[in-house]
Amino acid sequence: KGEVATRRRKNLVQARSFFTQSLEVCEREKRNRGIMEALLKLGELERREGNLKQAMVLLARAEALAQQLADPRTHAEVLAERSSVETLLGDYQAALADFKRSQELEDRLLDAAKARQLTELRLAHETQSRDREIELLRREREVVLLERALLLACVVAAVGLAVLLFGRYRLKVRTGEDRKRRLGADAGHLD
Repeated sequence: KGEVATRRRKNLVQARSFFTQSLEVCEREKRNRGIMEALLKLGELERREGNLKQAMVLLARAEALAQQLADPRTHAEVLAERSSVETLLGDYQAALADFKRSQELEDRLLDAAKARQLTELRLAHETQSRDREIELLRREREVVLLERALLLACVVAAVGLAVLLFGRYRLKVRTGEDRKRRLGADAGHLD
């Protein structure tokens, strides 16, 4: 057990060193989001080591940044961590209040995510409906074009048939006239 505790203590020291360096770099570069994350992690480390007052100081700074950045997810994490510290300090009312606020923020995030998903589903459905409608209109247009082509082919065939019938009629009439002439000429020869 002593070996595990020593290893755990060493890991916490390394983690503290890492997050402290991260905090310093982010403060130098004025990266508020990084500062907020480092403060949250350092607050958690202080709680684990039993430095509850220092944890509250760090978490108060992290909460202020979360509010400033309008980051509800990190704000909920800070409130949940602060609730744990307040429980250890014996301030159960404050712990319950922070826990409830944390849950409210989480619920709002879930509601926002659900609303976003519903919007995405609605858009996908509308897009599919429009695509289907476009496809139906395209097919209807193809049918209309085919009907027009068929009608044109029928008209051309009818005109062609009329021309052929008229040509045949004219040929028959000419042939009949030629026969009458020949018969008239033959009858004139016979006289």
